[in-house]
Amino acid sequence: MDGIVVLARCAESGLGAPNALTRQSVPFRVYQKAGSCNSSSRGLHTLTQLPARSVRMMDHNAGDECSAYLQYLHDEYDRLPAVVVFLQYSGENQLMLPSVASTARLAINAVSRLGGFVPLGRHTFEGSWPAPCEAAGKQSTFRRCSEQIWRHDLGVEPPQFFRFYANGLFAVSRARIRSRSREWYGAMLERLSGRAPARCDGADTRRLPGANSRLVGDCHVLEKAWHVLFGEQPTLPPASEYDAMRAPNSTLRLGARFYERTPRGACTAGVPPQKM
Repeated sequence: MDGIVVLARCAESGLGAPNALTRQSVPFRVYQKAGSCNSSSRGLHTLTQLPARSVRMMDHNAGDECSAYLQYLHDEYDRLPAVVVFLQYSGENQLMLPSVASTARLAINAVSRLGGFVPLGRHTFEGSWPAPCEAAGKQSTFRRCSEQIWRHDLGVEPPQFFRFYANGLFAVSRARIRSRSREWYGAMLERLSGRAPARCDGADTRRLPGANSRLVGDCHVLEKAWHVLFGEQPTLPPASEYDAMRAPNSTLRLGARFYERTPRGACTAGVPPQKM
């Protein structure tokens, strides 16, 4: 199998995903964040149980999962397998299949069939950019800093309508990754690791006071836009169409569908009306 699973980890406990991947002979690498991620005794115990050769220790805890993904891309740019599956450690509940191993195997096969990229999350959000279903207090900040990320980092105009699969879970081909240079990933990594100034309120902000109501981090924007980074259109197909494309002959876990009733309006879960 010419693919690998990259697991971004902080202090999560348990060995379910690594053990399942090992049983299915799926290679994996854990990118272990530092700082407060090593303060939990349960989390540290789990870390000692992981094969040392499969763990890449990082020197910071900035940028949430985004910096772990970017670190792998920068580290392994010249040694990439055909497909890389990016997941969050202990994030099985967010996946389209209940098993990490089955999701990884399906993803590795689906990437070539779908042209190089496939999201793996259950839940979708759609609405007006910059922030489908985001709190009203974040809208202006999101718009300000995401404009810079779209135009200067991703090299495209900000979209008007947007649909993405949540939680930054996806698989991507080596060819799509290499459509951008190693230096490009290095520059993004500098910002998402906190070594260079962020475009938003920080590399990530979710653990800072007031984050839920008003702060926006670079990873918060990038989490929604990985598919665009790797060459997809901003509006991914709705799950009603996409599930059969990404997982034919499979029964996927039911995911929530969140959409805005009106631009910059309240968010609703359910089946959205016909796209305007």
